Order: sequence, then C-alpha cells, then structure tokens
Amino acid sequence: MAFYLFRLPESIYIDIINTMNPCEQFFTSLCSRKTYSIIKTHRRPIHDFGIHTEGDFDFHLDDCVTIFMRFHQSSEPSNQELEELIIDGNTIRYELKEDNLTTYWAEPREGTMKLIEYMCDLFNIEVEEMVVHCDSTNRLMNWIQSRQTHLCVVSFTSNDSEENQFDPETLTSLIMDCQIAKSIKLDAYTTEPFQIQNLQKRCDCFHVDIGTWVTVENLMTMDCIDILVTRKPFTSTEMNRFIKHWINGGSPRLAFLGVALEDYNEQELMDGIDVKYNIRKHFRKGTTGYIHKLDGFYEIQKTTNGMKAGFKYKDGVLFFAVWPSHLFLNPPCCFRLFRLPHLVFMNIINAMEATEQ
Repeated sequence: MAFYLFRLPESIYIDIINTMNPCEQFFTSLCSRKTYSIIKTHRRPIHDFGIHTEGDFDFHLDDCVTIFMRFHQSSEPSNQELEELIIDGNTIRYELKEDNLTTYWAEPREGTMKLIEYMCDLFNIEVEEMVVHCDSTNRLMNWIQSRQTHLCVVSFTSNDSEENQFDPETLTSLIMDCQIAKSIKLDAYTTEPFQIQNLQKRCDCFHVDIGTWVTVENLMTMDCIDILVTRKPFTSTEMNRFIKHWINGGSPRLAFLGVALEDYNEQELMDGIDVKYNIRKHFRKGTTGYIHKLDGFYEIQKTTNGMKAGFKYKDGVLFFAVWPSHLFLNPPCCFRLFRLPHLVFMNIINAMEATEQ
C-alpha cells in the first residue's frame, strides 16, 4: 500500500524525515524534486557532518564519530538484475547492503564526482578529508578544490604496504596541486628516490611519516605552522642551518618542528648560536590538537620578529618550538630547598644532573 508522506501535516512529515538516517534521506530525496527540496530544507543538521574520500572511487559520510553511509563506484557489471536510481539525469544501477551503496558507471571516477556533488547539495556539506592512493589521479582533487575553499586534511598513503608505491612524478604533481588543505600528511612509498625542488607549500601542518625525500631546503621554503618529519634523518649541521635560517627571519609562521636527527652532535648543532639552558617547561598545542612539551631545553637568546624559540633533543628527535617573547613559560617549582636540613638538601643536589645543578 502506498504511503503518501507529504499529505500529512507539515510538522508531522518533518518529524518523520528527521527520524530517518542519512541513507534513508538520500533515497527518499530521489523520489521527486519536491522530496529533494523538502529534505534539503527541513532535515535536522548533523554536527561535524562531512564527506571523506578514499582514493578516486570510494567515499563516506560521517560526523567524525559515526559513519552513516559508504559509497563505492565501479564499472558496469555483467549482471543486469540490479535496481536503478537517477542522479543528474543519469540512470545508474546499484546494489545496497545495509548502508553500503555500490553504484555502476561507465566511468566510475565521474560517478564519484556526480554523487559527491549531489550529497554536498542535499546535505549542505563539503568534503572534509581526502585520502589519496597510489592509483589516484589529480582530477578528483582539483575538481573538489574548484568547488570549495578548504580541506581539513589531505593524506597521501600507501596503506602501510610497500606494494602500493607512488610514481615519484605523480606524487610530486599531487603534492604541488594540493592547494587548500590545512594539513598534509604523507606516508607514501615511491618506486624510486626523488626530491622536490623549491617546495613552496603553505598549510598549517605538514607531516611526513614515510619517505626520505625531504631536504633541509624544503624545510626552509615551506610556509607551515607545524612540520613533522619522522623517518628522514637530518644531521646536526643541517639543523644548525635551519635554526640560523629562523633566527634571520625565515619561516615566520613556524611554531613547531620535529625531525629525526642522526648522530646528535651538540657542538655542530649550536655552532654560532647563542643559547642558554632553561629548566622550565614549555607546552604547545599543535594544529592537530596534540600537546608538545619541552621539559628542559636550550633557549635561543635572540628574539626574532617578537618571537622566542628553543630546542630539545630526545630519543632521536630534535624538537624546535617558537612562542611570543612576552609569553611567561611555566616556572620551576617554587621549592624551599635550603630550608631542609643540610644533609637532606646536599643529597638532593648530588642527585641532580649537571644542567639541573
């Protein structure tokens, strides 16, 4: 028996629409232009609702906690016994298993773009995150960038498998084409070593977890707030160059740098740099929400553009942090050491490391 939803009073059918999940709202919206308009206008917004793409042929809708619906686009199947839906005038065959929708297109990448466009308009959302695979092209990313002004995260990934290797030329092109991402993450294996000359890349966070292609010159030409390079080991001499680059006014937006350091050499690292050991603690919340702590560090004595900086080497990693010069760092604990008995405070002093003394 047919149920005429929109013959009910408006308040009733709006309540019914808002009991539907996004998958049900999507299929209901396909019934007619009227149902599309009503769902688009009256549905209850979901906080942090957005689209996350996985390669060129998959995406899902979520609110950072719950995945509401998954889409996979494939080429035309041999099986003709499938349901059909109409998107932008195109009759598309599909399969639905729970909230997982597989659609079949002559050109699946085109299908991904058609469906993203439909979902963005219906739910008034945007693509928030893109995961780019080794078989991806720049077509989808460039199309998304032409539609919106920002992306939260773009990740280039081999999915922890050396079998999923990027062609160096393709990866370079993808990185350089990525223009509106707040965070760029790379854990991408490549078929052969490569470098990117003059990496003029502006974003909030640039994180390289896999790959040894990043050079100290790349660090100096990037315009980022946070930079993390965890696999490529730099030398103390290279990081001395970078610190002097910052002292001379380079990388003005930088707030935190973390890089792997091989063969730590304090003399080479500090050569020509006026520093003083500071036993205070400095905490900094990164652009991704992670809190970085410098617990005892070398503070650079020169102020650059109203900013101070310090660095610390620990467990194979050099941490470099920047903060406003007026910022009052966490002071040492106010402990009345010398009010203790003489024997007690002498034992405490002798338990200290040389820098603490």
